Amino acid sequence: MEIWLVDDNPFYSKVLNKLVLSLTEHRIVQMLNSGVELIEQLKSGTPSETTLPDVILLDLYMENMNGWEALDIMKNENFSIPVIIVSNSDSKSDLEKSTSYPAVKGYFKKGDYPAALIDLINSMESTT
Repeated sequence: MEIWLVDDNPFYSKVLNKLVLSLTEHRIVQMLNSGVELIEQLKSGTPSETTLPDVILLDLYMENMNGWEALDIMKNENFSIPVIIVSNSDSKSDLEKSTSYPAVKGYFKKGDYPAALIDLINSMESTT
C-alpha cells in the first residue's frame, strides 16, 4: 500500500515516515508540504512516476491551502482516495467536520499513541 503524507512540519513528517516504515509493510511514497502540493500532484496524473496513493495522511492546519480546502477540491474533482486526518487539533468541531467528508476514514491526533495510527493505516488495506 502506498501512502502520501501531507504535513507542513518537516520534523513530524520524518518521524511519521520512520514510524510507518518500522511498524508496517507499507511505505510513504510522497511527503508533501501543503494542500496545494497535494492537489497539484493529484491533478498531474503522474506524481513522481508512481500511481496515485492508496491512502493520504492529511494535516488540517497548513499554510497556503489547509486540509479542509484540499478535501473540498478532492471532493469536487471526484478523487476518491481514502484520507486519514493527522492533526494537532483535538477539537470536537474538527472531528465532526471531518466526518462530513466521505473520503475521511479516520482521525488521529498527533501525540496520541502511535499504534492507533498504525491500526488506522492497516485498516485501509481492506478498503483499497
